[in-house]
Amino acid sequence: MKKKKTLGLLLGLVLVLGAAIPGTLAVSAGTAGDEPAGQASSAEARPTDESSPDSLFDRLMKCETYEELMVMMEAVPEEAFTMLTAEQAAQVEEKILALEPQPLPEFVLEETSDEPVPSEIFYPTVNFDNVAPFGAPVAG
Repeated sequence: MKKKKTLGLLLGLVLVLGAAIPGTLAVSAGTAGDEPAGQASSAEARPTDESSPDSLFDRLMKCETYEELMVMMEAVPEEAFTMLTAEQAAQVEEKILALEPQPLPEFVLEETSDEPVPSEIFYPTVNFDNVAPFGAPVAG
């Protein structure tokens, strides 16, 4: 009986480890090649020198797409943005507005001059007041 319990425990441990280890390794060994094209990787988006507002400004201005700019801005802490001068902040805002995608045109339903057609289905009204006489109670 003790051998069966030991064998069962050992088998259970092997199954749990067999399922957990590949998942853990896949998450921890994420590759940079799995990101969509056109977006900077998280390593590229992180600032190398957060103390220099000029390098942050230069990196933000080098972004060519709106998505790339948003990834860069999410990777930078808010304190780094406070170090930008008012002129630099205005230029970054202009860059964001220039790269921001245009909103889709409003969808408007066209008015029709067609009048509704009356239904050809007729549902007669039925009076259920005096449908059937009550019979004598069933005694059993």
